[in-house]
Amino acid sequence: MMLRKTLIKQTCIALIVLLSLASFAACDKTDNSKDTSVSSVRSEETTPTGLSEGMISPPQIMYKGVIYKYRFSGKRTGLLDDFKEVGTVLAVNDYEIPAQDFHAGGREMHFAQGQKVFASEADQTKISVYCDDGYYMFYSGEE
Repeated sequence: MMLRKTLIKQTCIALIVLLSLASFAACDKTDNSKDTSVSSVRSEETTPTGLSEGMISPPQIMYKGVIYKYRFSGKRTGLLDDFKEVGTVLAVNDYEIPAQDFHAGGREMHFAQGQKVFASEADQTKISVYCDDGYYMFYSGEE
């Protein structure tokens, strides 16, 4: 009987704490309805994947009119032999699929304007982008 009363008491305390936290969270909402900046237009709530709502995934870049996507295969410390620099990242937008050559996006990748893009004339199924401290491969199509 004593054990049962203790369990009931602990359950009640846990519910009170949870309700209090929910109440504080609800009160902490701010009204940004008059803010017209880009950040207010885009939702910053995260989805179950951890990405902000509306962000593109996987990271992508357009080159020669083709979208190349990153496959989360890690970085390379060097380039493949026949890869040559073909340009630099011109624009980064994590919310829209690239629509022009050298435009990129995707929050999981640290894209920035000016990063070098490399490609091979012989193998046009992949390109490489130098980000941070290594070369990351992007692939076209289903290959």
